[in-house]
Amino acid sequence: MRIVDAAEMLQGLEETPAAAPLVPPEKLSPELEAVRLFAKTGSLAAVSREMNVPIFELKKLSRSDWFQRELAELRRAEAAQLNAELTRLHDSTLAQLKDRLERGDVVFTGTGLRRVPLSASTLARVADTVFNQRQLVRQQPTAIVEDGNKKLEALARQLRALGAKDPGMIDIEVPGLSREALPQQEVSLRSEA
Repeated sequence: MRIVDAAEMLQGLEETPAAAPLVPPEKLSPELEAVRLFAKTGSLAAVSREMNVPIFELKKLSRSDWFQRELAELRRAEAAQLNAELTRLHDSTLAQLKDRLERGDVVFTGTGLRRVPLSASTLARVADTVFNQRQLVRQQPTAIVEDGNKKLEALARQLRALGAKDPGMIDIEVPGLSREALPQQEVSLRSEA
């Protein structure tokens, strides 16, 4: 197997379209195979062992813009495929949940099979789990978070109210120091507001 450096690989890449069709693994160039294996394993050491290529060559290749673009494209394709699978799973789950909600779950009794209604909590948990996973893949929020500014403003009001009170003199004893060794000044914390 011949390993080429990044500069040689990048020659002629400008003419190729950005979204090239996926090629079966047996027809991939060694460089594309390295990107594919890295996307699968996340480890240049594993790619080096599997392809029997020195790791320093793979490190050099991985720093190239071409490698990063190919890796990003592979990850986008994987994310799109996962999104589609989760959407199908979500749709199927909702259809089955609807069926079970309307007709009940199939259970075996001593006399045979019959339908028993599912609990609402079971239905809600399944739908919530699949929905949250789909939202995460789509990089959309899974929950609406309360505005934290209101809590901070309430805390600030409480602190201002405490600071407005005159705490008077605070007497502090420090072990090992006598009161006579200190200058004869009273230290108090008062609000300057």
